Amino acid sequence: MISDDPDEDADALDDDTLLEGYFGGDTPKPEAETSVEPQDWPPTKVRDAGLSADSETVAWFKTNHADWRHQMRCALRAWVVARTQEQVDAAQANG
Repeated sequence: MISDDPDEDADALDDDTLLEGYFGGDTPKPEAETSVEPQDWPPTKVRDAGLSADSETVAWFKTNHADWRHQMRCALRAWVVARTQEQVDAAQANG
C-alpha cells in the first residue's frame, strides 16, 4: 500500500552507510574536484557528424530521456572531458 505518510526509516538512512552495505566495504571517495569542463557546456553549436550507434544504446536513450539526442551528446561530451582530465593527470604525474 502506498502512503503519503513520511517513512521515518527512510529519512534516517545515511547514503555512505547504505553504499558500504551494498558494496560490502569501503567505497571510493571522490577526489578533490579538478575540473577541465569547457566553457560552453553544453556546446552551443551542434554538428551532424553522421555518428552511428548500436540499436540497443539508441533504444535505451529513447526510453529514458525525452530529449535523447541531447542526452547522447552530453554523455559523449562527458566522456571527452573525463579523458582530457586523465591526460592532464598523466602529464602532471610525468611532469
